[in-house]
Amino acid sequence: FTISRSYICKYYELTPSIETEMARIKINKLRMIGYWNWLCGDDLCSICSESFELTCPQCFKPGDSCPPAFGECGHSFHLHCIHEWLSRARNDSGMCPMCRREFKFQSNANILQSTNK
Repeated sequence: FTISRSYICKYYELTPSIETEMARIKINKLRMIGYWNWLCGDDLCSICSESFELTCPQCFKPGDSCPPAFGECGHSFHLHCIHEWLSRARNDSGMCPMCRREFKFQSNANILQSTNK
């Protein structure tokens, strides 16, 4: 849990003497952590409404072990969710649940290009 100096100053209306003391704080030790997330257009799978970063609702693996599926239409879903959707959607001939266009999986090359922009 981290609170920035600007947050404290803004919301607690500190006096100038306290601000000066805060500016003198010395950090003796800093532990770095890594953080990543999927570069999706959405934070949630539109089929199950679960985050891509949390556990997959189908396979129960964490988000980094169960990558999202990217469609050529620009929509993204949990891989298991879109597979189930497409297998049940016989009448819709495999349409994207969001835009109703034919759902085609985006190639890995296209995914890498879109994430490197």
